[in-house]
Amino acid sequence: MGRVICISLKRIIFLLVLVIVLVAGVFWGVQRIDAHKLWASMLRESQRLRDHLERAAYLLPARFQSNLDSTAQNRLYQELHYAESSLLELSIMDSAHSVQLGKIDNLIVTISDPGIDLSRLNSTEQTRMMNMMCDIGQKVAQAYWSILNYTSVDGVNGPPFWYFGPAPPNETILEEAAQSAFNLTEEIKQI
Repeated sequence: MGRVICISLKRIIFLLVLVIVLVAGVFWGVQRIDAHKLWASMLRESQRLRDHLERAAYLLPARFQSNLDSTAQNRLYQELHYAESSLLELSIMDSAHSVQLGKIDNLIVTISDPGIDLSRLNSTEQTRMMNMMCDIGQKVAQAYWSILNYTSVDGVNGPPFWYFGPAPPNETILEEAAQSAFNLTEEIKQI
């Protein structure tokens, strides 16, 4: 038991560096996994928002008629509510873009407002409004799905683990959607 154990300074430094690299690697891996989960959630929620906005646009003629079909209107309000819920989830996940997403939320709230009489719109204006709603939903989905343009051929598997490119959303496309929503909201308020 009286033996002296000698460990060289080089070995201690090597072991410390190895431990630091392993801990940093695990930390980096966990961060990458969390980022990919967040991106996948944003992709899904933007898809849901698009689907609900498209369904709401399809049901929008119920708001254009002066003799209201209560079943169609109820379905419209449900789709608008679902779209708003998806938008809220997206805003929680992507708080950095809450201003742009808030403009889209204002559009949904404005369309849902029973005090606004959309029956004054002519058929061309009605069609334009429906198309703009679909376009806004499509642009939001495109903004969050743009990451797939950089990362996968099939668009199914998502970005590889080592992907370090731009994170969603595509700022330009999301701003276009927000500006379209703002413009449409202002047009509706002037009716």
